[in-house]
Amino acid sequence: MDKKPCLYFFLFVILCRLLFALPAIRDKKRMFIPVTDSFEYETLAKSFVERGTFPSKLSIIRTPGYPLFIAFFYKIFGEKPHIVVLFQILFTSLLIPLIYSFSFITKREKNLFSIFYALNLNIALHTSQLLTEGLFMILIFMTILSFLYYLNSPTLIRLIQTSLLLALGTFTKPIGLYFSLVIGLFLLIKKGLKNGVLPLFIFLLSFLIFLSPWYIRNYIRFDKFFFCGVASCNLTYYEAPSAIASGENISVDKARKRLYNEFDEEALDRCEIHELNKDSKIALKYILKYPMPYAKLRMVGFLNTVLLPFSPRATLIYLTGKPFKELGVMKEVNQKVFILISHKKFKQGFLLFFKERVQKLPPSGIVVMGVAILYHFLLLFGVILSLRVPTLKKEQKILFIISILYFTFIPGTVGHPRFRIPIEPCLILLGVIGLASLEKSTKLKM
Repeated sequence: MDKKPCLYFFLFVILCRLLFALPAIRDKKRMFIPVTDSFEYETLAKSFVERGTFPSKLSIIRTPGYPLFIAFFYKIFGEKPHIVVLFQILFTSLLIPLIYSFSFITKREKNLFSIFYALNLNIALHTSQLLTEGLFMILIFMTILSFLYYLNSPTLIRLIQTSLLLALGTFTKPIGLYFSLVIGLFLLIKKGLKNGVLPLFIFLLSFLIFLSPWYIRNYIRFDKFFFCGVASCNLTYYEAPSAIASGENISVDKARKRLYNEFDEEALDRCEIHELNKDSKIALKYILKYPMPYAKLRMVGFLNTVLLPFSPRATLIYLTGKPFKELGVMKEVNQKVFILISHKKFKQGFLLFFKERVQKLPPSGIVVMGVAILYHFLLLFGVILSLRVPTLKKEQKILFIISILYFTFIPGTVGHPRFRIPIEPCLILLGVIGLASLEKSTKLKM
């Protein structure tokens, strides 16, 4: 490892993140930008600190990893969210020493990675808030790397280490749950049916054993064997209303009200897991009723997650420091834009997004957005170039690309740059390898 550049870039990343986080550190409200997520994580953390348990309603739709992370620092330092943010910055900066330990990328590529990572607005924005993204990103990236090391040198310890890292990531954010199947399938294809069955069994079994305490806890408390009910909530609140709205050409709000009329309102308010499952079946019925509009919305949501450099709404609130209601902008713009695009109303969709998000940004926000767009598309260009770089092994390329596709497609119609954060390091790594190869090929021609 090149210790001096590693240390310098490690400190550079911390400095960049601290500078961006200053408004949040000075103004607590800026650490709670999303509608409910940050507040719910802190509520769960406070409950654990005070009573040693989680409230039933919230613990149905939230996993314990991140609330316990917050609770740990609240227990030591008191209820100071800025301390949590400072440690998030420190933990996410540890990615730099990890990158410098790699043997399959050059020193120049490591330096480029550090610069791109330090200047990533999407990561900086969400690590400055009480959100799972920073911690989840580190755990998922370490999972992918651990699995690559296992493929290169297969040992039982590395296989179990991979399942442990993924389990910790899944405790932080439940979208990691089915990523185990992606890794398992990759393992089976790589090793073949004869040699891959036993490692696959060990990986999945150890993964489920690591997750079992939360499954058992939920079974004891709710009389149902499940890990997290957030998928059912997303299905009823986002996915089905969007499908209905697109299929019948009505507003999302009207579609949601109509759908909710079929639910048990009292049970919905209590957030009971049994009722959530019943409601999700009703929601699924509407999705199956409008398969093509829904498929289009999922594709547009996927493209939004991949292509939008950062969240204009979250950035707007963060830069101005004003509550959402005071800004006079429309809620759920992305879903409305997606529906317009799915009906081939591209101009109306673009104008709505520009009016409600871009136009409301202050001049500094416009500059930031311009730089972020240039940064992001330069990186995506590098990712495309990296696919033809011979120094990267085929299995490395495939695993990185599959990981990127999984975490950007699974969020569905709620496409958002925030959901890209778990694989931002993968994008940056492939991007800088691709851009560095472009420079090499230019020198060779000269």
